[in-house]
Amino acid sequence: MIDENQDQVNDYPPASAEVLDENLDGVDVSSPVLTDGVYKMTVQSVEEVENKKTPGTHLVIQLALAEDVAKTVQGREVFKGFPITHRIGLTAKENYDPRPSLAQFKLAATGSKLGAFRPLDQYVGKIVLVRITVQDDKQYGLGNKVSRFVVPRAAPAE
Repeated sequence: MIDENQDQVNDYPPASAEVLDENLDGVDVSSPVLTDGVYKMTVQSVEEVENKKTPGTHLVIQLALAEDVAKTVQGREVFKGFPITHRIGLTAKENYDPRPSLAQFKLAATGSKLGAFRPLDQYVGKIVLVRITVQDDKQYGLGNKVSRFVVPRAAPAE
């Protein structure tokens, strides 16, 4: 859009309905993907959900960025509240035990592994440190994955 008072092109979005007449060919429609790192996240919800394809259930943990701003691999910024979803399968298999993942999340959220994982609402509102990695999926392209919940080490005694 050209400002008549200046001889430069502004790259901010056009005002109002003008956007409906623009060529959208160069518009980036990719989802923001956080860079690899450890982020403070707020637990928004924890819900047990039935699996769609196999018998059993999994936890769906909705997280939201608790930091004011973070960078994406696209070079943009995302802000507090940016969502990340993590799933933990609850159906044990020959080569999979859900208990370590549950214990790691519980320890990161509450500071303890003591007692049962339930009630699920005890985690809502908790701040957790989350190791986020970038993954390139053949079907979905670039995205984020929670690789683990980080438990801060206790300071050494002096």
